[in-house]
Amino acid sequence: MTELRLAHLTDPHLPFGLPTDYEWLSKRGLSGLSWLRKRREMHRREVAEALRADLLAASPDVIAVTGDLVNFGLEREFRAARRWLETLGQPEHVLAIPGNHDALAGPWQRHMAHHWQGYTDGDARPFLRQHGRVALIGVSTATVTPPLMASGRVGAQAMAEVEALITAARQSRHCPIVLMHHPPTPITSRRKGLADRTAMARMLNRAGAALVLHGHTHLREMSFLDGADGKIPVLGLPSFSMAPGHHQPPGAWRMLEIAEDTGNWRLTMRERGLDATSRIVERTPVRLTLPGAA
Repeated sequence: MTELRLAHLTDPHLPFGLPTDYEWLSKRGLSGLSWLRKRREMHRREVAEALRADLLAASPDVIAVTGDLVNFGLEREFRAARRWLETLGQPEHVLAIPGNHDALAGPWQRHMAHHWQGYTDGDARPFLRQHGRVALIGVSTATVTPPLMASGRVGAQAMAEVEALITAARQSRHCPIVLMHHPPTPITSRRKGLADRTAMARMLNRAGAALVLHGHTHLREMSFLDGADGKIPVLGLPSFSMAPGHHQPPGAWRMLEIAEDTGNWRLTMRERGLDATSRIVERTPVRLTLPGAA
């Protein structure tokens, strides 16, 4: 019996305008130049809208967005992104966590707390959403970094809170799924990686996470962490708005079906995304047994 049908999308990089005036004087200036030079042709609103319609037609129970909804961390972007989140559904069915572009500069946490209220935790602390016997645990890796850096950090306090949430989920025989922007495995460079990745990986092992979903890389990723009860799958996917014809795979989203079967948690992952001709296709499903007994 399927416990939860979870739709995962990431890195939509919604185009809500460029920095203006003094805003160019911060790190936003470099990011704005990158947008004008190449990224505006890669991240296309029409791609995100086509995939959004496809996702909603599948009627998932819950939708998870793992960061980089916007590009420059501007308040007007957070306000517009709230309206976009509302097109996905109400907060009880949609959750979002921030990415490095959401935290590019300025008081991004205040903007997120005000405009994304309900869709994420107000102060970027780890938060829990229970759906049946599945525990979705959102953790922010977003932090303001120097120019040319796109790294993230969880922090010791947040890491301890995540461990407590995973442990409690295990004790109540729930399936703990961790949602974060930066991957906790060594698949990115130091410039773009999670600064406290090693500590996070050890904690996920110790606490017994069943699954980790991330964004950030814009690639179709499957890596693994050692876990107390077996290998923990760590899954990333392409940017939700990536147009075909670039060095990264075109936009996609995934339906993750979590089910209990003969004492184990089973995952069936179906990916739908654009092919080279901009047609939406479904790729071969992947089935995994998640660590930890149900």
